[in-house]
Amino acid sequence: MGYNRFKEWVRRGYVPVRRVGSRKHLVIWADAEERERLCRLRDAFRPGQTSRYPVELTRPKARPDQRSEALGAQDARLDR
Repeated sequence: MGYNRFKEWVRRGYVPVRRVGSRKHLVIWADAEERERLCRLRDAFRPGQTSRYPVELTRPKARPDQRSEALGAQDARLDR
């Protein structure tokens, strides 16, 4: 799979990533199920394809710590 296609997936939110460090490197989170979904997403692409990717392949699985981060951000807003 090419770099540009991967960047497009990140831009569209198909891949769970975050940026770290001073150079803003991408960190990708993927367990076995998520890697399988990404492989199926890669395989769903066909050159000249006019239809979209299947919806079940474009929705990333929530990270286990994502819920606690969201709750923490919500609490921080309430403290203001």
